[in-house]
Amino acid sequence: MRVVINAASIALLSLAISASVARAQRTYVSHRIVGTGTADLSFTTDGTIGTLTALNFTDWIITVSSGANTFTLLGPLRGL
Repeated sequence: MRVVINAASIALLSLAISASVARAQRTYVSHRIVGTGTADLSFTTDGTIGTLTALNFTDWIITVSSGANTFTLLGPLRGL
């Protein structure tokens, strides 16, 4: 019984430590040609590795250009 309690305590401690470890933000940058225009993309996430959801994205900059026309979409940390 003592071994089971110790193993359970270690498992609980490991879970608590892993949940409190801060993840470093990651930024993904890309340049794409779209028809006759271009798209420059920069997405920042909370550091989650694997499948991302909308909640994992913390900021972004998307710039779309076609000739003299340019449009930039800013994320929440750069907007307003």
